[in-house]
Amino acid sequence: MLLGADLRDADVRGAQLAEALFLTGPQLAAARGDAATTVPDHLARPGHWTVRHQ
Repeated sequence: MLLGADLRDADVRGAQLAEALFLTGPQLAAARGDAATTVPDHLARPGHWTVRHQ
């Protein structure tokens, strides 16, 4: 559960966040992710992360 978590500059590269509870778009935007980082379907992948290859 990520309710209220401060993810500024958090390294979430490769993290499986697709099922994270209470994760928000601003939290994702503040973190550093990559193509391997999964995000919930209802949230947009931040543009500064590398593109996920399918």
